[in-house]
Amino acid sequence: MQSRKTGITREKKLYAKEFEDIQGLEEICEKVKPTAAIGAAAVGGAFTENFLRTMAANNERPIVFALSNPTHKAECTAEQAYRVTEVSCS
Repeated sequence: MQSRKTGITREKKLYAKEFEDIQGLEEICEKVKPTAAIGAAAVGGAFTENFLRTMAANNERPIVFALSNPTHKAECTAEQAYRVTEVSCS
């Protein structure tokens, strides 16, 4: 495994973490446990139900921004995010 702490500035080294190779959003969500997901890659459906459930399991109020346009390329719909994570929009 190549170190993530080489070739970066001193300030960034404070936040760089060593992880084994991780493949895919779902595995990242399980191992890294992010509090927010920002979709801006125009990959429709990238935020799967399993990904959203894992986000909800890791966070009381997960932050999910599926920002890609056009909407058919959005990572998920707002309705899917609310329904699957069981978080109210109010």
